[in-house]
Amino acid sequence: LTLFISCLLSSTALAEKLIIGTSSFNPPMEIQATKNQVFTGFEIDLLNEICRRINATCSYQPMTFEGIMQAVATGDVDLGIDGFFITKDRLNYYLFSHPYLQAKAQLLSTVDANITNANINTGKRIAVEAGTVYK
Repeated sequence: LTLFISCLLSSTALAEKLIIGTSSFNPPMEIQATKNQVFTGFEIDLLNEICRRINATCSYQPMTFEGIMQAVATGDVDLGIDGFFITKDRLNYYLFSHPYLQAKAQLLSTVDANITNANINTGKRIAVEAGTVYK
């Protein structure tokens, strides 16, 4: 899912240059190919096509997942991409594109971790990416 703070029909989107906050490594959606801000991936191709159609230039800025949302909120970037889930809370602050990918979360652990559906919420420690809906 793509997070848009600036609707593509707004005056910001019609500017000559769109600054887009994105993850540097989220294959196959976006990957920073070089240190020269060259990115590839499905969402990069999508945004490059949108920029082509509105006669704008896309400029990608690598950020953390949480940093993208903060940069959009403060106006440091025009929009952000990185598989954002649309939630009621986020809808109070951000505009989103139409969903174009369905995703489900899954957990993984070692086979000897003794974690089952019955005890997953009983004091087990898990790691999640900051800013995601899983925190």
